[in-house]
Amino acid sequence: PYVAGELRATGAAQVVVDDLPTGGHWTRDVAFSPDGRRMYVSIGSASNVSDHGEEGRAEVREYDPEGRGGRPFATGIRNCVGLAMQPDATLWCAVNERDGLGDDVPPDYVTRVQPGAFYGWPWYYIGAHPDPRHIGKHPELAARVALPDVLIQPHSAPLSLTAYPGDGAWADYRGNMFV
Repeated sequence: PYVAGELRATGAAQVVVDDLPTGGHWTRDVAFSPDGRRMYVSIGSASNVSDHGEEGRAEVREYDPEGRGGRPFATGIRNCVGLAMQPDATLWCAVNERDGLGDDVPPDYVTRVQPGAFYGWPWYYIGAHPDPRHIGKHPELAARVALPDVLIQPHSAPLSLTAYPGDGAWADYRGNMFV
């Protein structure tokens, strides 16, 4: 349990969400809304591009702070890492995209995580570009793919984001995200 102002844990660890998938991309990022009423958890895919055995994966889920009421917040995000909240309540993540399409495709990206958005994985990438390993599957989803905000060189694997509070010498960067 956390007590406001503590700088280290004083009690035993507690499980907050006990039904997260295991294996595959096994790390989880957690971010809280500025008002503390919502908790967001990133859950990466189990595979590179499979569309089998991926239920409840490649998404960001929203819970209350006690781990109740879990629901998909955004889907089709292969491996959202560095989940971070800006002070204005905009949720962001860096995404490590799929492999096996070549050295230059598809780019990794950083994006705002929009409620209800679908980011394409595993059938599409960077908009309605179909993954050639899934040609013809789910054409009804092509028009729904959310475009990311910032493209990053493919396979660079950005891992962390932080919002700059603007308290220091770089006031011009207040509210911006650093990757």
